[in-house]
Amino acid sequence: MQRILLLNVETIKGNLAVISRRLKLDELALEKKKDKDLYIATRLIENYVLNGREKHVSDEGKPYANEGSRYNLSQVGEYACAIESDIECGIDIAKEQVFTPHFKDRLFSEKDNISLETDLDVLRAWTIKEACVKCKGIGLKGIFNVHILSEDKCELDGDMYFYKSFFFDNYCISAVQKDKIDIEEIQELQLADLFIYK
Repeated sequence: MQRILLLNVETIKGNLAVISRRLKLDELALEKKKDKDLYIATRLIENYVLNGREKHVSDEGKPYANEGSRYNLSQVGEYACAIESDIECGIDIAKEQVFTPHFKDRLFSEKDNISLETDLDVLRAWTIKEACVKCKGIGLKGIFNVHILSEDKCELDGDMYFYKSFFFDNYCISAVQKDKIDIEEIQELQLADLFIYK
């Protein structure tokens, strides 16, 4: 099983207090969050993935469900997203921005076989690298060891991974895992999909 889920914060904006109570989020901790709405959306999409199953965390800090399904979360701007798979996976979402030549020179090398001509190209490559380190569970320090080899493969510390990227509304989502990603489109969640309203 493979799926990518997306939740726009605007979808739940008018119901944040109810959702927070239903998810039993710590109100004091919630108040300290920089972007409370996005935090709630991320917890909600995680709850949707778990679907009543118990959450566990690996030694590397990666979440998984007790029946074995693996998942990973990312959030930025107006969106929270998740990938769920039968195997280790990683996901990253980023919003379009202007990248400096210094950023490109620092993050990418001649080993990266991907176009970096436009800011959207760089955005895609950045999300691929970040999703790859999240898949392996090693953190951002490993991002310099990720090399994009072809249109659907990247490598990290000698391990081969497959990736797939999606563009929408000035955002890019990239998903990474050890096997080919067969997902053709992202499932955008609506209020009717969420447990809160069932």
